[in-house]
Amino acid sequence: MRTTGNNFSLEGGLKALAEPTRLTILALLSKYDQLCVGQLVDALGLPQAGVSQHLRVLRYQGIVKVEREGQWAYYGIVPDRVNQITKKVQDIIKGDCQISKEIIRSLETSTIKHPRHSSENRK
Repeated sequence: MRTTGNNFSLEGGLKALAEPTRLTILALLSKYDQLCVGQLVDALGLPQAGVSQHLRVLRYQGIVKVEREGQWAYYGIVPDRVNQITKKVQDIIKGDCQISKEIIRSLETSTIKHPRHSSENRK
């Protein structure tokens, strides 16, 4: 199966997944492993062009892959990409990534203090 390769970024992956139809496509592919565009069109009740565009976005981010058999194209999830997105989001939430550390450092050195976070109000 082919993906588009090295276009993955966390922001792009999250943006691709932020669209409800794409999340539905991901759920369908998760349940059925591989589906062709026609099956997704039937399941979603959307025009073929719209489904193809959603798949193109997911494929560009490396979230789905395509396998061609003659005139048929079957789409499936790329588990490593989905796991990569999940792990990065978990790292951000735990404060265990470079972005989080930079933001925390910036807040700690900020001259703007919020009363709720000042040391005087902590017990």
